[in-house]
Amino acid sequence: MLDKGTVINTVERYTEAVTREFSPSAIVLFGSYVNGNPHEDSDIDVGVVFDGFTGDWRKTAAQLWRLRRGVSFDIEPHLLDSTNDKSGFVKHVFMTGQIIYKA
Repeated sequence: MLDKGTVINTVERYTEAVTREFSPSAIVLFGSYVNGNPHEDSDIDVGVVFDGFTGDWRKTAAQLWRLRRGVSFDIEPHLLDSTNDKSGFVKHVFMTGQIIYKA
């Protein structure tokens, strides 16, 4: 299990990699590391949020997963579109998560 400072640093490095390739509106750390209940097998949940995403979802999601290679395999990226949030998940991520990057 990682300490929160290490997790934040890891997500900041991942953010640098993502923003070199894409122009997300925000990158948000959420899940167990923000809630304060990580366990030994916890991954690092990262929401990569776009406003009105129009690209290829599969290709972009695959690229987000590839970008973690140079940073940490603990990262689990989630491609999110804030303008298409019928389930309310993006809102939940923003309400419970920690914003690491905002355009």
